[in-house]
This record gives sequence, structure tokens and C-alpha cells, in this order.
Amino acid sequence: MEGYSINSTNRKFLLGEIGSVVKITLLDAGARRYEAAPTQLKKFVTGKGSASKDDVIRSVNALWGVGVTDDNLADAYGLARIGVELLSPSTQIRSQLDVLNALTGAIKRKKKKVTKFKRTEDL
Repeated sequence: MEGYSINSTNRKFLLGEIGSVVKITLLDAGARRYEAAPTQLKKFVTGKGSASKDDVIRSVNALWGVGVTDDNLADAYGLARIGVELLSPSTQIRSQLDVLNALTGAIKRKKKKVTKFKRTEDL
């Protein structure tokens, strides 16, 4: 089969294939998969879903003491923090709780009980 043109200015098909391979691999491994929309990631990191890339970088550095300067690394770090919170909830920040609840509610299947994340003072 013919591969994609190296000189293509738009490589959406290749990126789509890579994303599909990652998703299938996670499915085969039995991993739960959550997919955060860009606005959810921004809201989790900055508190505002319409934040700029620079705002995300600044918030990642301020919240977690990381020294990222690239918006892609800031996004990756924010996604990793979402993963940490899904595995072991500890946040008490309302915007982060909203995102976690939206992500876990989005995968709800056949009336299975979904754990809602709450602030400690709500318990």
C-alpha cells in the first residue's frame, strides 16, 4: 500500500492512525480510557475552559511547580494530572472536580454507579 506523501502540509490521516493504534492498544490491555476535550483540559488546569495556551503553561507551572515552556508539554502534564486524580482523587478545586465528574459520567454504562468526586468538606 502507498504511504502518505512526506511533503504533505496536512498529516491528519497519519495522526488519526496513531491515535487509533493507541486507543486500540489501551482497549486490548483492558485499561479504562477517558478522553478530555481541550476545553476540559484547560478548565482543569486554569479554571477556565477558554484559557489561552500561555495561561495553561503559567497555571501548570504555578499549580504543580513544573518548569514547562512548551504548550504541548503543559497539555501533556495537565492530562497526566487528570489521570492521577482519576486514580487517587485528592483535589478540592471546584473546576477540577467538575471536569473529573464530566469525564467519569461520560463513560457511564447501563446504570452502573459512577463515583462522584467531592470536596473533603462535603463528606
